[in-house]
Amino acid sequence: MEIQSYIGNFAPQLSLHERALRIFESLDIAESSRRDYKSRIWMFLEFIQSHPFNQNSFLEFKRYLAARNDIAIATKSKYLTVARVFLKELNRQGILHY
Repeated sequence: MEIQSYIGNFAPQLSLHERALRIFESLDIAESSRRDYKSRIWMFLEFIQSHPFNQNSFLEFKRYLAARNDIAIATKSKYLTVARVFLKELNRQGILHY
């Protein structure tokens, strides 16, 4: 299933990437963290657009990153953190529903 089906009517006029950026605006975090999250979310969004979105999407993304040898371990960790924060915030706001 596509991610758009899960996030429902949250800002339907915006692209998925624009919606994700708005999600990060609602976080109570340092501006430097917000910029970092916004710059790194693209990889998770591309992944979930090309793979069925489900309750295991985070785990599947983690495995996908683990198989990539062209990305440093520290960078993989940052991508996972961004995906985790994004999904948790979608859930907290009631946007993500299974």
